[in-house]
Amino acid sequence: MFDFIFKRAPKQVGTKPAPITPVRPAVAPAALYDARTAARHRAESLQHDEAGSLAFLLQCEFAEARLIAAQVLQSKAAIRQALEALRNTDRRVARLMQARLDVLHGQEKLATACQECTAAAEQLVLQARLTPNQVGELDRRWQTLLPLPEALQQAFDVPRRKLAERLAAQTALQRAVIDTLANLQQLHARALEGSNAPARDKLMQIEAELVSFRTAPEAESLPKHLLVQCDAVLQSLRVEAAKLAAQRATQQAARQARLQQLDQWGAAAPETLQASVLRRYWDRPVESGQDDGDGNDNDGLQQRFELLLQRVAACQPAAVRTTPRTDSSTSASAETAQGYSEALSTMAAALEQGSLQIAADADKRIRSLDPTTLNSRPAQSAQLSRLRAELGRLQGWARWGGNVSREELQKAAEALPAQDLAVGELGKRISALRERWKSLDSSAGPAPKELWQGFDAACTVAYAPVAAHVEKQIAERQKNAEQVSALIAQIQQFADQVTSDVAPDRKVVAQFCQRSVQNFQRLIGTDRRNKKRFDAEFAQALERLRVPLAAVRQAEVALRECMITEASQLVGTERGALDRLKQLQERWQAQAKNMPLERNDEQELWRRFKESCDTVFAKRKESAAEADAERHQHLVAKETVCQTLEAAVLQPAQTSAQASIPQATVSRTALLRESAAAWSGIGPVPRAVEAALEARYRTATAALTQQIDAAQREQRNAMRLAVQSKLALCLQAEAALAAAENADFADALATIQAKWDSLGTDDTTTLRLLAQRLARALACAAHIDPAYLAQLQSNRSVVRQELLRTEIILSIDSPAESARERLQLQVEVLQSALKSNTATPTAQTQLQALCGLPVLLEPDDAARLLRVVEQLAA
Repeated sequence: MFDFIFKRAPKQVGTKPAPITPVRPAVAPAALYDARTAARHRAESLQHDEAGSLAFLLQCEFAEARLIAAQVLQSKAAIRQALEALRNTDRRVARLMQARLDVLHGQEKLATACQECTAAAEQLVLQARLTPNQVGELDRRWQTLLPLPEALQQAFDVPRRKLAERLAAQTALQRAVIDTLANLQQLHARALEGSNAPARDKLMQIEAELVSFRTAPEAESLPKHLLVQCDAVLQSLRVEAAKLAAQRATQQAARQARLQQLDQWGAAAPETLQASVLRRYWDRPVESGQDDGDGNDNDGLQQRFELLLQRVAACQPAAVRTTPRTDSSTSASAETAQGYSEALSTMAAALEQGSLQIAADADKRIRSLDPTTLNSRPAQSAQLSRLRAELGRLQGWARWGGNVSREELQKAAEALPAQDLAVGELGKRISALRERWKSLDSSAGPAPKELWQGFDAACTVAYAPVAAHVEKQIAERQKNAEQVSALIAQIQQFADQVTSDVAPDRKVVAQFCQRSVQNFQRLIGTDRRNKKRFDAEFAQALERLRVPLAAVRQAEVALRECMITEASQLVGTERGALDRLKQLQERWQAQAKNMPLERNDEQELWRRFKESCDTVFAKRKESAAEADAERHQHLVAKETVCQTLEAAVLQPAQTSAQASIPQATVSRTALLRESAAAWSGIGPVPRAVEAALEARYRTATAALTQQIDAAQREQRNAMRLAVQSKLALCLQAEAALAAAENADFADALATIQAKWDSLGTDDTTTLRLLAQRLARALACAAHIDPAYLAQLQSNRSVVRQELLRTEIILSIDSPAESARERLQLQVEVLQSALKSNTATPTAQTQLQALCGLPVLLEPDDAARLLRVVEQLAA
């Protein structure tokens, strides 16, 4: 009921008062010290025995020994058992066990996530179709778990290497297919240009490569179009190769037939042969492709044929008749000879150029000349024979080719209705077919009547949709002319109405003008003779509306210019700039709806306004980028603070090995205070990592604070143990002085001195008081001082009174025989506490008063004193 009387000194932030140890039975100070020391030694001896440490932890009654034994527990079951047993009795051990249990849970969760990623990787390895996106997603999941133990990393690396090998194989396979497709396309292009087609072995090799591509382990990853394109190009190559092979076979057969015929003519007698017959046979048309053989072989056959013709001409008799010529006919013969030579040269040049019509005209001129002139020139006569033979051969080819071409034109005309062409395209193709037919009349001669009738009928049938379309267009033009006239009348009527209005709606006028222009452009398909008239009437009617509208639009343009200027003057980094820009955009849209401008003006003004808006956004974006860079710097600074705190958390063992616990606590406290100041002084960080970074800082701060609290508790516990132990030694020494007549008096004092030396140095006021107290007791050992012994006896009542007062303040039960005294003292304590000028003693003052007063106590009072000192030193 008097808990409010005693106020303890304020403790550091983050510390918690240690739990009050239950009152133990009265034990002698020396026995209590020995029992605590033995428990600590026992706990230290079980550092490698988890089961023994757990059993010792559950039955030990000393907090320091329990904490030492708790450090050994590592298994989850043992930690849980210790946590459940000591949750409400030993908070230090409970917090340690809870922390280790949390660490184990985190390790298990991390191991589970790693196993899931490893299983996913193994499943991807077994999949038939693997994509890089799947592997990328797996890598991103794994990166979130790093860093990891070496065993987990090695378990994941095995399937990941297999995935990398599969991706590399996919890349190599796709590269090989693309290279094969490129080779096929090059071969196909060469075959189309007339070069030699690839050999059969080459095609079989490419086909085998395609089969190997399809049966490859990573064939499922190939794009389907690659193999399809390869098959298509390969099939085209096969067709071209077959065509070239057939062409070569035909050429070889034709050359072999001519060679056999030359052999037969060479074996026959020259006088039995006729040059004209041989020429007609040699120059007869052959099947397409027979003359496209090897040029060298053809030249050799042609030379043999020319030699054969010369032999045949030499063996024929010369029938040259000479007739007397008069002088009057000499000039005529000369003119005839000159005309013959010119016509012969013209015929040769025309045949050389392939102009059959010119060559035929030259042949007609030659035939109109005097035949005697021709007979007198045997060399030119032989040349004429060769030229006429060539002309006949070419005319035969032309007639044959012209008829074939006409048949192809007729087939093309008959196929036009089934091609479902557009009307314009259909008309162009029919016109092209007819022009081609006319050109064949001049180059290949007139066509047969039946062939012409069939072609004309096919073109007429094919032209039927074009004719219907033309008729439809004529009707539409007439209809459009009527609608244009109605539109012009409507514009004039609307212009009269607008003129009569006092305040016409210019937006309605602008929209009417725009619709009128659009309607007029849609109805533009009229007769050409009426187009100029309609254009003039439309422009004149619309001008009545456009003139007053132009003035209004000029004012609207000035307003838009002002809005552009206002937008260009905005500063993107200023507060509220975006709101003002949004208002300008809304005003622009409203003005555009209320008063539309000409299309070109509207687009130009909008372009300039948009550039001004984009400039504002660009400046704001640049400012945002600078802010992002600054946030990134803040992020680096805060991460550095977190790393410093985390590094301090991870090195408690090193610190304790190099410095004492108080020094480490002070340095860690200073680090915590400096980190808090630095953290508060750093600016904002990116929002995406802000929460995680704050959590990381709080976690590191909490861990370091927890270590500081643990160190301070350990320091207080050590201090409490030292005070209790040394107070017990002082009581033993003072008790030994009272029994100086015993024989072992000197040995007892020596033992007490040895135990005192083993407890370390005296670095606090309380311990120094105890040291002085023990030194005084030991100083009286050589010479017993009766005054000092009387003081020990007289201080007994004072110590009992102080013990009773301290027990009242600490709310500790007192012995039953002291109940009456306790009640009287409670009243005195209460009265002194109510006095405003009375200072309340602190725990440290009370502790120093009890420890600095030498006294000779009974064992029960000594136990009470030790218990009270333990509470005061906590």
